[in-house]
Formats: sequence, C-alpha cells, structure tokens
Amino acid sequence: MKNTKRIRTLRSAIAASVVALSCTASWAARDFTPQAGTWVISEELDGKPGRGLAIDVQGNTFFMQVFGYEKNGDATFYTAIGEMDGNMVTAPLFRYEGGRHFGGHATDAVESNFLGNAIISFTNGLAGIIELPNEKPKKIERLLIDNRKLEDETLRKFDHVKSSLWWVLDEEKNSTLQLFAELHMPTEDTYLLRLSSASFNDYLFYNCQRMEGVQKFNCESVVSNGNWVPFPQVKFQILGSEVVARLRDRNGSHLEAIGAAMGVGKSLKGAVSLCNLYQYTYMPGIGCSNWQVPANGTWIFADEQTGKPGRGISVDVQDKTTILQVFNYLPNGQPSFHMGSSILDMSSDTDARTGARNIPLSRYAGGRHLGGPASTAAVVQGDPEAGNAVISFRAQPPGSSQDFVSGSLQLPGEGAKPLVRLDLEGLSPPARLLGQWIMRFDNLREGGQQISRKVNLTTMIDNAAISNDGSTVCTPSGSDNTYRCDAYTDAHRTIKWGTFDASFNGFTVHDARAIQLRDRFGNWRGLGNVVLD
Repeated sequence: MKNTKRIRTLRSAIAASVVALSCTASWAARDFTPQAGTWVISEELDGKPGRGLAIDVQGNTFFMQVFGYEKNGDATFYTAIGEMDGNMVTAPLFRYEGGRHFGGHATDAVESNFLGNAIISFTNGLAGIIELPNEKPKKIERLLIDNRKLEDETLRKFDHVKSSLWWVLDEEKNSTLQLFAELHMPTEDTYLLRLSSASFNDYLFYNCQRMEGVQKFNCESVVSNGNWVPFPQVKFQILGSEVVARLRDRNGSHLEAIGAAMGVGKSLKGAVSLCNLYQYTYMPGIGCSNWQVPANGTWIFADEQTGKPGRGISVDVQDKTTILQVFNYLPNGQPSFHMGSSILDMSSDTDARTGARNIPLSRYAGGRHLGGPASTAAVVQGDPEAGNAVISFRAQPPGSSQDFVSGSLQLPGEGAKPLVRLDLEGLSPPARLLGQWIMRFDNLREGGQQISRKVNLTTMIDNAAISNDGSTVCTPSGSDNTYRCDAYTDAHRTIKWGTFDASFNGFTVHDARAIQLRDRFGNWRGLGNVVLD
C-alpha cells in the first residue's frame, strides 16, 4: 500500500503506548470524526468529472488519497498521511510511480515527488477546509449521494420500511433510551415515521416532510393531544450507515440522538421483516446476506500488504449506490486512477449466489492539476485497462459471521482476490475496544426494564479491555471481531450483574446493544454538530 512505511511507523508509536492511553487524554479531543469515504472540493462539485479526495480517519491517524491530474492532463494520484491535532492535520503529499497495472505482475512502486503539505481543518464530520500545495484554502465536503427519486420508488413500489436504531443522549452524553425507527412511504409524497422502545407501551407515529438536503426529514407527531407523547417533533438525517437526530420533548428542550442504519425490509400488515444490523439492502426477494454495507473507506488487496508502496482502493457505499476508486499505475509505470459507480439492484449484473456486483471502471484526463486553473476532465476513450470490476462483500462461506471489513474484488484483466479494510493503527483486536461505550447488558435491569450503562474501557491487561472503575471486562469470544463483556458490581468483580456478546471490528461502531461514543483518545465517534434545520 502507498506510504505503508509511514503508516507502520505511526502504528508502532501508537501500539507501544496504547496500554497507557485513556479516554481522558491530555490533548484536545475532537467532538466528531470525519466520515470515511469520498470527499470533494465544494466549488468543484458541478456534476462533471474532476478532482476528489478519499479520506479515512482512524483514531488520530489521517490518511488521504487525492485523485487529480498532471499538467499535461493525465490522471494521477497523491497520498498523504499524518496525525490529527484536534480538528486539524498537516500531512505531506507524495507522488509514486512504477507500481502494478491492471493484469500486471506484482510490482512495488517508489516515491517520485514530494509536492508539499496538505493542510486540512474539519468543522464537523461532513465538512472542512483544505489547502493543497500552490492553492488557496478551499471548502471540502463529504460527497453524499442525493437520489430522492430512487429512494422514493423503492419505499413506495415495494412497500418497504427503512429502519434504524437510535440512542437518545442527554446533555452529559448519557443514554438510557434506545429507539427503533421505521420510515415508511404509505402514499406518494407522504412519509410516516414510527418509533418504538421497550420504555413505551405503544408506537409513536409521525408525519414527515423532506427537508432540503440528502435524506433529511422533519417529523411531527400525529397525535393531536400530545401530552403523553415524549417527543412531539423529530428531525433526522440518514448519512450512509449513520443517523443523526434531534428530538424536541414536551418541555421544548432538544435532545440529541445518534444511530445506525439497520436495513430495509418488507412491511406486511404491520409486521416488518428486517435485515440484520448494517445489512442494508433494497433488493426484494434476495436474502439479506447477499449484500451488506461494508465499512466505507480505504481497502487493500490482502496479498498486496507488503509494507511497500502499491495500489489502493476506496469503497463508498450509500444505499444502492457504490463508488469505487482504484489508485493504480499504467503499464509505463505512471500513477493513475480508475473510477466507477453503479446502482446496485436486482438485475443482470447481480449474482444472487455470491452477492457480486459489476462496476464499470473508467480513466479520465484533462482535469485540474495542483495549482492550475479550473478544468473539466473527460473519459479516456479506448483505454485498454477500462472494464468491469466485480466486487462482493458477502461473507464467505455463507452463514459465517459478517464483519463488513472483508470481501473480494476482481479488476479488469485479473482474477478475483480477497479484499480487506486497511487498518491504519495496527491494534490488537481487544485494544480496538478502548474508549467510551453505552452498553445494554443481559439481566441488568431497573423497574423491570433493561437499562443502558456508560462504560469507559481504558486499560489493557493481558487480552482484556477493562473499564476505568474495574467493573467491566471485555475479552475476545471466538473470532477476532466478537467479544464478551461482563459487568460486575464493583472493581473486585465478585458479583456479576450482566453479560452480553457483541461484534466490533474497529470501524463500524454500533452493535444492537452497544455503541462506541468515543475512541481511546477521547474523540467523539459520531459526526458532531450536523445542521438539521
């Protein structure tokens, strides 16, 4: 992978001190985490081919791949890695050459140019400002796919519900309330939200209107006498696999909620058949296991993790749309990139047995170079390396645990190969658990209701992540991404209160009974102050 040596240097520094780290770090922590995936320079977002950014922030490690153009118009890419300092990072930008081309044999790339520093400051998890070498600072934003027609057609035609799990937070970021949210579209241009919880005796229904922006809704309670309704108004936005919401209570106060997209299921006379958490599919008649939302961000071929510069892959899945960027090289050794996107549906390019999808890849030329004037790129006609990529994130073998951080990819001129999510920090599996959580334990109840408990996992002892008060212990259970957490009455751990098993791969932060609020540096794992008005 490009710049892997620098990644490993940072990994070593982080891993050596991880035992001593806590969620109350001495440096300023971020109040958000930039969402991994495709970003764009705002003023260049004009619907035409141009430059873009693949950004990935894990803990305090920042990694970015920039796809752009040379002065002669040829496609190229640059790579930057650095350590976040609060909401900012200064990362050196490098160019490489001589790496592997489509269908070629394994070849290591070499560093060819240092282009200067890229300086990035983020305002929340979806926006920021970038200063590239020889350019003035410019606004950047997360590229969010806005396809209202497609979303509405799916919900209306197939009588589906879009579901999510929400954790409602108070001013101290505590949560004792978990909501199950279902978005329906019973008639054209009519949206209905249904909220339910173990704390309620009945469902809460809301009429919703779309707001300006991607999948953003304003919902009002349908009950005229709303004294019993805990939240008369709800505003929320679905952002890939994440949900942000603001709920107005009966006193006029607002509560924040964070959530995870669960799935799309068929509504049958009030009963809802849902996919499991994060298995997010619109394909009627196909089992949920055929397509899942992977952990968006930087991926790499498993057999190309050699510690030397090579190819890189950015995967960005939002509902039905997948954007695939491949940072590779031409047969002459020059750096290049290929990009494609596809609406993934029940069609001839979908293999129902393997869950594989075809995504056409193209190369571009003629776009803007670093420090150059605005210029629109165009597809390179007759590119011998263009063609279909075949991508799959279905767990293999069928029925095995789905961790959303592995899959397979077949590039033009090559066979299918295992694909894995790039881990920038190189932590042991239990060390990934360090941070602040809200957990719901079996048998941990008050007034007959299962309650949530805030847990700060701060210390690694042997193979266990232990809370700051010593009362909670999480250890691996089975595979690397499965854990068992035990809650005790006190630090002596003589009386057990509750236990639960959960999956956590270090990238996706939610499980049905747990959510990681902050990482081990104290950074908030959510998107922060996202505007919902």
